[in-house]
Formats: sequence, structure tokens, C-alpha cells
Amino acid sequence: MRALRGNMQGYSLAETMVGMLIGLLGVLMIMQVATLFQERRHSAVAASQAAGHGALAAHAMERDLRSAGYGLGAATGCRLHRFFLNKALAPMSLTPLEITADLAGPDVVLIRFGTRPAAVDAVPITQAHTAATTVLELASTAGMAADDQVILFEPGRDCMLAEISTTPSGTAIRHEAGTHKWNSGGGGASGNSATPGSGSALGDYTTAGSVIDIGQLGMVEYMVRGGVLQRRVYRPASNDWQAQELATGIVLLKAQYGFDTRPGTSAARQVTSWRDSMVDADGDGTLGSAGDVLRMLAVRMVLLAQVGAREKPGADGCQTTTVKPQWHAGAADGNVTLADLPVGQIGDWKCYRYQVFENVIPFRNLLWR
Repeated sequence: MRALRGNMQGYSLAETMVGMLIGLLGVLMIMQVATLFQERRHSAVAASQAAGHGALAAHAMERDLRSAGYGLGAATGCRLHRFFLNKALAPMSLTPLEITADLAGPDVVLIRFGTRPAAVDAVPITQAHTAATTVLELASTAGMAADDQVILFEPGRDCMLAEISTTPSGTAIRHEAGTHKWNSGGGGASGNSATPGSGSALGDYTTAGSVIDIGQLGMVEYMVRGGVLQRRVYRPASNDWQAQELATGIVLLKAQYGFDTRPGTSAARQVTSWRDSMVDADGDGTLGSAGDVLRMLAVRMVLLAQVGAREKPGADGCQTTTVKPQWHAGAADGNVTLADLPVGQIGDWKCYRYQVFENVIPFRNLLWR
């Protein structure tokens, strides 16, 4: 009986405490594994989202950049004058691409093109056009329609944007003001010289000039604001811009022009110099001339995507990313080398992970011109 009572006494306090300790250790291990699994799952999801956003943004930019210069034809690179609601706007260079570079932060990329479904050749002017008239006599008006925008240009003179109001015959168009917002009241702008010192008024074009129907002047601008890649679309009907948030988590945009700076002309064009800003590519002594624009053959671009949220710093601070992200940057001699991206403007940049999306896009509309 005494032995039986001994076996019925149960667990001692020490044995119970040991069992509880083992159970708590097991729970702690399970919680740590679950936490680690969740962190890795969160990192994988964040990396996948960053990859998706970056790929989407890079694809959208590539699509727009491939359209750069479309429909502008012989007017590419000219100094364009515009009037909206009978008020002169600031002249602009009709370049397919304009990069506003920021060495310490994101660049701004502006793309210009025509929106006409099928690009057409320039049509010669058959009778001299003066700034006071609203009738343009042309060799043909085939394919032209009311409300289309056209560019009047002539070698050695500035260009002018006008809007077709009517096509009274097969060889003439009118660009009257009133309901057509892109025409000035006087046809042109008397007193504004089309060629400095020439005495000719803006809107005066001889039979050496031509007209090209671009449909509408299209412009798209890309910029990074607050970790979001914005795509701003120009609206000709109201002369303003509509902003779209294209992709979140994009913290940097950089771009470079690719020029053919070889002297003379060559049928086989190639990029021989990568630059952050416009250069005198044709060597004529004039920066940003039409000749420089026509030697702009490609653009090199990169987007930097931030992966996930800020990670907790350790005892030595943030060590999530210790080396600055890099991209293949072009140089003035045409070579390409790895270069650090300017991430210093990103607060606590070492506390984040990054993905780099880069591409080189040729300007087919300039190559095929």
C-alpha cells in the first residue's frame, strides 16, 4: 500500500516548472519563426510590388519616349511661336526630348510629338504668306482637316503654330481666330521678328516655306515627387496639364541624351557621346540648334524603386543598404561605366532596399527622318 500511495502523488513542483519552461521555450521559438516568416513574406511581397511598379513605370516611359519627335518632320528643332486666345506664349524649342537635369536629385523629362494618326510630309507654300493674312495657299491640302494644328516653317526663320479653321479649297487653308484658340487675331504677330535683324514679321513666309499638319502638339512630362512617379499630359484644348500618379515607390529618375558628335554627315548614325544636357553636337557654334537636335539619337534612363517600408536600424544604425545603388551611366566619350545614383537626397537611404530599372531607347523618328 505504501508503494502504491507513493506512485499516486503526481508531479512535483520542480517537474511542473521544468515542463512550463519547456512549453514557454517552444512557444517563444514558434513566435520567432512566425515573426521571421512574416518579415520574409513581407519583404518578398514588397520586392514583388516594387518590381511591378518599376516595370510598369519603365514600360510607360519607354512607350512615350519611342514616340518622341513623331510627326514633327522638318520642323524638328525649330524655335516655335504659339498664340492661345490671341495671347502670345513663350517661344519654345521644338525638340523631341528635353531633360531638366538635377545632379543631386531626380531629373524631369519632357517629350514632344505630333498626335496625327499618320505622319505626313511637309507641304510647300505656293504663295507668300504675311502676318496680316489668315489664308495659306499650299500645293495640296490632302488629309488636312479643320481643328488640326499645323506648323509654318522656313529655313532661317522661326516656326509658328496655327490651327486650321476651314479648308476652303483643295489648295488653301484658313487659320482664323475666334473659336479657334490657337490663332492670333492678326494671323501672325506683327512686329515680332522671325529672323533677328531681318525686319520680317513673325508669320511672314515665302514660297521657300512649308506647312506640316501635326494633328495636335502632344507633350508628356515625367517627374518624381514624394516617392511617386508622375506623368503629366499636356491638353491643347485648354493649354494646361493633367497630372497622373503613375507608380508609387519610385524615388529617382535620371536620363541622358545620346548624340552623334562626329564631324560632317554620315548615313550610319551612332551615339558617340552621352550628355546630361544639350550640347553643340554639330559644331556650328550654336547650342541647341536644329542641327544639334537632329543629332539626338537615343536616351539613356534609369528609375530607382524603393522596396518596402523603412527597416529598423541596428546598434550601428541602418545597414539594410550600405552601398549606393548604381546604374550604367554614359560619358562624353561614348563609354558606359557603373556610377553611383544620387540617393543622398533620400532621408535615411541606408534603411531601405532598392531595385534599379534602366534602359536605352533609340529615337526612331529622328533615325528614320
